[in-house]
Amino acid sequence: MVVDTASLTLPSVIEKEIQDRIQRVWEDHGYVTEDGEQNDGAMQEAAFKAVSKRVAMSKEDRADKAITKGELYSEIFPKGPGADGTDEELLDEFDREVFRRLERDAWSLMQAKSGGYVNKRLAEEGSNLILCQSKIRRNMNPSLAVYLTSQPNLILEDAVDKEIKAYERKALNLRRELESIMKRQPQLASTIIQRIGQGVNRTQAELTFPDDSIPALEADN
Repeated sequence: MVVDTASLTLPSVIEKEIQDRIQRVWEDHGYVTEDGEQNDGAMQEAAFKAVSKRVAMSKEDRADKAITKGELYSEIFPKGPGADGTDEELLDEFDREVFRRLERDAWSLMQAKSGGYVNKRLAEEGSNLILCQSKIRRNMNPSLAVYLTSQPNLILEDAVDKEIKAYERKALNLRRELESIMKRQPQLASTIIQRIGQGVNRTQAELTFPDDSIPALEADN
């Protein structure tokens, strides 16, 4: 079979077009330095401003206040491809990839961890607000979203309990893996159990909070 090479586009050409379009989106929103370089700080500031308005004070207003990945993208890049609600499949192949990359970059700032951009900045500013992640419904569709709150019940449900359950799942998976090994290699059972005990002791040490952290937490509440 003869391939018409004239109709093929080199990957490097495709990537350059995508990068050029991404650059234009950054420029259209003023997220560039005087030299025309992408200014991460300006984009991050826009992301922080967008999520700062999403403060939920009860379970009832969590769904309304939370912001989804697509909504965050539209607030940070309102002139970007797809930000006007155009279906992703209706964008050309270049704009579709631009949309996906910019949406991903914006959402990466919303990691609901202490080291995530938003939570870290809130801590630096002395705020008692916590960035939480939860599944909500938008137009009857389940969507992952984030919001800010200082309410203990929401923090416990969407931050603390999630971390504890993730820890429990890891322990369950570890037990299953080691149990499988011990069944096939019974001579290792006593050594494995001993090492589990050592690991449990180290884990307990890591989960022991400094005395001076407890009053601080109580004062915040």
